[in-house]
Amino acid sequence: MNWYIKNIFAQEGNPNKLENYLNSLNIPTDIIQYILSLDANTAQILTNEIRKNPYLNIPQLQEIQKNQKTYSKDPYLPSEIKFANNFQLELPHFSKWILVNLRKLRNGVIPISGEMRENDRKKWPMYFEFKSKITYIADWMTRTHANISSYSAE
Repeated sequence: MNWYIKNIFAQEGNPNKLENYLNSLNIPTDIIQYILSLDANTAQILTNEIRKNPYLNIPQLQEIQKNQKTYSKDPYLPSEIKFANNFQLELPHFSKWILVNLRKLRNGVIPISGEMRENDRKKWPMYFEFKSKITYIADWMTRTHANISSYSAE
């Protein structure tokens, strides 16, 4: 996120700051009013999007907003959380490392169903290969006392 936009939202004492910023980008009034009518977090996200593409219209912004609500709650799939929770009690930092690396392997691409399916193996072979080797990685990490956070899935 742009540091300037974060600065605008950090200065809650000046309610016109965001409006002035959007006006400086020559954003149409109806779009400015739409963004100003939203909660601060959503307005910040949409302001960043409109900064990148000033030609977005309200339906496009609503689509971005809808997608943001769908995927912003948790960046991990339920199956990934369930899988990582198998290591939570004994190796909590390893559990978090698993989640982060599974998400990185997906490259932010979340299937429409919200889950990885068996037929997705062709699209994300490294994802499934990584998942199949997690217990070996856990054993290696425990034996060697390696700092797993310095390693990537590859």
